[in-house]
Amino acid sequence: MDLPLYFRGWKSGDLEYNEAVCTLRFPSSLPGSAVQDVLMLRLIRRLATFLRARRLQLAYAPARRIGLWFTVGLIVSFMVQPTFAQLGENQVRTMGLDVMWRSQLQMPAEAGSIVSTHLWTNPKVKKSYAELKLPAGMGVGSRTLRASADTLGKDGAPIGIEAAKKDVETRAARMLGRASGLAAVEVTVPMIYFVVVTSDGVVQNFDAETGESLWKNSCGSLRFPAAPASVSDYGIVVAHGPELYLLDWKTGKHLARRAMQRASTAGVAMIDNFAFVSSLSGQLNAFDFSKPGNASPWTYRLFGRAVTIPANSDRTHKLVAFATEDGVATLFYAGEKIGPWFNFEARSPLSGPLTFIGGAMYCGDSAGQISKVGLDRVGSVQWRFMLGSGLGAPPMVINKVFYATSEIGYMSAADDSNGFPLWREPVPRIRAILSGTQDHLYCRSLTNRLIVVDSKSGKIISQTGESLIATSVINHLTDRLYVISAGGTVQCLREIGKEHDMPTFLEPLPAPAESAKPAEATAPAEGEADPAMQEAPAESSDPFGASTAADPFAAPAAPADGAGAADPFAVPATPAGANPF
Repeated sequence: MDLPLYFRGWKSGDLEYNEAVCTLRFPSSLPGSAVQDVLMLRLIRRLATFLRARRLQLAYAPARRIGLWFTVGLIVSFMVQPTFAQLGENQVRTMGLDVMWRSQLQMPAEAGSIVSTHLWTNPKVKKSYAELKLPAGMGVGSRTLRASADTLGKDGAPIGIEAAKKDVETRAARMLGRASGLAAVEVTVPMIYFVVVTSDGVVQNFDAETGESLWKNSCGSLRFPAAPASVSDYGIVVAHGPELYLLDWKTGKHLARRAMQRASTAGVAMIDNFAFVSSLSGQLNAFDFSKPGNASPWTYRLFGRAVTIPANSDRTHKLVAFATEDGVATLFYAGEKIGPWFNFEARSPLSGPLTFIGGAMYCGDSAGQISKVGLDRVGSVQWRFMLGSGLGAPPMVINKVFYATSEIGYMSAADDSNGFPLWREPVPRIRAILSGTQDHLYCRSLTNRLIVVDSKSGKIISQTGESLIATSVINHLTDRLYVISAGGTVQCLREIGKEHDMPTFLEPLPAPAESAKPAEATAPAEGEADPAMQEAPAESSDPFGASTAADPFAAPAAPADGAGAADPFAVPATPAGANPF
């Protein structure tokens, strides 16, 4: 749609008459409702009327002419940018998708960018809904009615689950014209957070299912650059300038701050209350946020400089990984104590991001080989897959199928159990896999278009006609698709037909840890064995083979004479041969 603007000057004495024409061009389908489109057109026409009414002396004052065109450019950029790179309703539906919500990010000034995005859920933090399913035979078709218990009432407080049930049952009665006879039930789902960190250190947290802005907060001075952040159940940690900042999930307040000896070069990785940061020289520091700020960090020397963003596993395995320029990926365990787990040395220098999915780590090298590495202490390679070039974006595993994209834009699929290729030929022009479902993969092309690929055959189903995606949001968690434009507009998309479905998790959520902090040990009673010495598995036996010596890690038996101590490590002497050590 084109809208012409006419600017006319006039001639009086030495002044000369001039005329200028400017055309505002907008996309054929503007996002949003028809009411928003009409309001935007009215605003444009009012500005055009205002500018036409001014008597502009263009030839007499060239500076005013420059100022006029500069003003027009600012107006055009201000109006067009918020609507640029958004998917329209019609375009979305032709791709089999539906828009759940839209939101606007606060983008940094002076050509700033987004440094990291995170989707995180804590199974302990749940949202409650009242749900009522109307069967198809009741005159309105199969439909699911749902109301959130967190909806604010007239008093500004959440209405609660009972009021939500009553609301759903009332809506069902109005739809049917009579009481449905069905009772609403309570449904709980984990809270899903969508976190965006920009280059100026501003952290923005959204509800990933509703688009509600939960909070927004900055770290340090806006003149410092921010490195890619990391998240855990403990909070959100950002390496901003010379310091680390820990932000609270619920309020966004600064919980703690740690001064780094050297600025972060690759970002930060976090497991529970431990934050790992590497420097340009290869020095690795781990900060424990459960201890006072003056505590010295744990230190380790990597095999060279870190070349990719560090990766952290799920809350079950408690591992972080750093890839160095020498082709070595070093993994660290971050349980009660921090320590190296194993080193994985690739056949050539590592290329692309390290990714933890389930119980394995995936990494690629510059020769185009992808390795699936187990998380045992040995770091055994389960399979290798030739991608053709370096790994371009984080891979995904959906329904036990491994998908990966190369640096030159080819996407391949393999069986995740053995690495056997599943497609006859790779899909070209794919930059990254954004999200996926059982039947479709939603990808970002090399030209920043949205492409839908059949996950079984590898055939392209549809794609957008314009470049829309400015930042890749990789969703390993659910089946939702998140698209961020150059202007900072976020859109959450889902497949048509799932309007009343809860998000589908790609992997079962592991049970959360009871506490991020180690539990306080209790002293054993006098004459009892130390409980810490009784934590060996039931199937464990004497590690030195068959022996007549008693196992010191088993429950001790009462001595024959009744005078010996029960703890084999106690001071009193034990019978000969009772302690194999």
